[in-house]
Amino acid sequence: VMANQQATQATKAAGDVPELPEPEFFTVDMKSDMRDFAVEAARKGVIKLNKNEIRQLWEVAEVIKLEMDRQYPGAWHVLVGKSFGAFVTQQANCLIYFSIGQASFLIF
Repeated sequence: VMANQQATQATKAAGDVPELPEPEFFTVDMKSDMRDFAVEAARKGVIKLNKNEIRQLWEVAEVIKLEMDRQYPGAWHVLVGKSFGAFVTQQANCLIYFSIGQASFLIF
């Protein structure tokens, strides 16, 4: 028990970010590789927010958009927030709506 506590304290002291919750998917209209990439981009943004490298949710959206633009060229739109509604038209197979913890992500 003591060793586990010391390991936990060492991890916290190293500045590691707590593990993020698994994403909860609401709507997925994209191939699995694109879905996985979008979720990983969202995780990167949330981690940057948790580390105070960025401070606002719009900056998380910017991280995701830049990643999506780089990997899948086109016109990507990204919404990140705790409460929002949306009614959008999107290109076929290019929409995902999910949450990680309290933050929701709409990418299309």
